[in-house]
Amino acid sequence: SSPRFKNLPPNFLCNNVLMEFDYSANDDDSDSLVYSLVVPYTYDVAAAGVRPAPPGAPPYTKVIMNSPYSTANFMNGYEKLKINSSTGLLTVIPSETGQFVIGVKVEEYRNGSKIGEMFQDYQFNVVECQFSVVANFDADPFECLTEVNFNNNSTGDDLKFSWDFGEQNLNND
Repeated sequence: SSPRFKNLPPNFLCNNVLMEFDYSANDDDSDSLVYSLVVPYTYDVAAAGVRPAPPGAPPYTKVIMNSPYSTANFMNGYEKLKINSSTGLLTVIPSETGQFVIGVKVEEYRNGSKIGEMFQDYQFNVVECQFSVVANFDADPFECLTEVNFNNNSTGDDLKFSWDFGEQNLNND
């Protein structure tokens, strides 16, 4: 069995905001998985003439990356795009808006021998995000009390809010 990615990353990222995403995969055989970023492949959809366009036969062509982009810099960032080779945690703090395409490769190892690999291409759209509402609070110091006072430090347009602390048997947390 091949590994399967657990989640799809978000389509949109906020410029200048940290994005951490679990790009790990599940493997039914409990093989060791190693993650890396790779240049994605391209496919000429217009030339295929059918929709959806099935992939043609190999060999495939890789996306041409123009300077300053490269395998060391898939998208400009205050924190460069990187993936943890052991956990699959993908992180970046984008520093410019635009569309960026990446490839993630997961290699599968059994008993120290590589038995396979798979790729997933993905496009990130980095946009300017302006948040008009900020949810924030602080709490008075407490020690195992049944009642705690919270101070609402939220800002925004309307300031309607409610607190939910997960208490199942209470009508009002």
